[in-house]
Amino acid sequence: MPASVTEKGRSARVALSTYLRRLLFISPSLLVVAYFGFIAHDRYVSEAQFVIRTASRPVGGGSGLGNFLQMAGLGRSQDDVFSVQSFLGSRDAARLLAERLPIREFYGVAQSDPIAVYPSIFFGTSLEELHRYLSWMISTAFSSNTGIMTLRVEAFRSEDAKAVADTMLELSEQLVNRMNARINADAVRLADEEVKRNEDRLVRSQLAITRFRNAELTIDPAGSSIIVTELVARLSSELAQAQTQLREMTASAPDGPLLAPMRRRVLALENQIDVERRKISGESGGLAQKLADYERLVLEREFAKNALAGAVRSLEAARTEARRQQLYLERITQPAVADYPMSPQRLRLSLTVIAANLLGLLIGWLIFAGVDERLQERRRG
Repeated sequence: MPASVTEKGRSARVALSTYLRRLLFISPSLLVVAYFGFIAHDRYVSEAQFVIRTASRPVGGGSGLGNFLQMAGLGRSQDDVFSVQSFLGSRDAARLLAERLPIREFYGVAQSDPIAVYPSIFFGTSLEELHRYLSWMISTAFSSNTGIMTLRVEAFRSEDAKAVADTMLELSEQLVNRMNARINADAVRLADEEVKRNEDRLVRSQLAITRFRNAELTIDPAGSSIIVTELVARLSSELAQAQTQLREMTASAPDGPLLAPMRRRVLALENQIDVERRKISGESGGLAQKLADYERLVLEREFAKNALAGAVRSLEAARTEARRQQLYLERITQPAVADYPMSPQRLRLSLTVIAANLLGLLIGWLIFAGVDERLQERRRG
């Protein structure tokens, strides 16, 4: 074989090898341009903005919408905003979203895009992989200056993106409602239990008074004691008059026929007064003991009433505090049906990859040139 033919074959192989190496070096840029230029499916974006507020007026400054809502008595609650943001990116949110919407139908329409379609070679059908896929299509951003949370949803059809955004907002509102229910339960539960205990105490004290009245056959021992006291006073007055008359009759007519009946009258009055006094001061069944027992029961009922009134006031204060801590999800912008696909940003992403590819080639060339120069120096040495 002639030497010129061999030399040409060697030169062709070297040229082909050089071309393939250069093609390999720029293959990332070529693949990205090919993907975004011919394969990537358009994605529509639906955005919504909302804030989480409490009824309490916060201390401190703010700006913009935050100041306006603070003037209305609604304060920002950043901790709760972060809770909602964490929920929107959680597996629970992905599961609830899949239960409410046909996610496979929404994100399975881009069959020509093997990377962005769901399920795909990168994302399977399990809940964990669905969560990872939705984390790519759904994002949230929080502004600490304004307190505004931005929810951004991408889908291959504009109405699908809006449906997903609406559902995510509904799930967020349900989360806020559950948090409110927990706040209300924690703040009011103890006060409500105290009210119930004092209500039971008041009922028991009233039942004790009723049992006492039934047992003693009296409605008001205090009133009965007043009646007996008045009766004793009246009998004492009659006794005093009778004794005065008896003394006058004894002095004027010691043997008069009316003297004996008058003495019997005085004796009867004395006996009746003694009976009535024993009713009041009897050791076991006297009105004094009954009155003491009744007053003790009445005093217990008054204590129970006062305790119940205090517990009711505490309950109202707890409810007021719970209302003050209530959370509100206020929508600022509603999800809309987009009329133009905003994603993927083909030109920006392509230029980014090309620039990174060129920068990598430059760094590689510099490293190769430095190594080659060192080898040549060693050979010369």
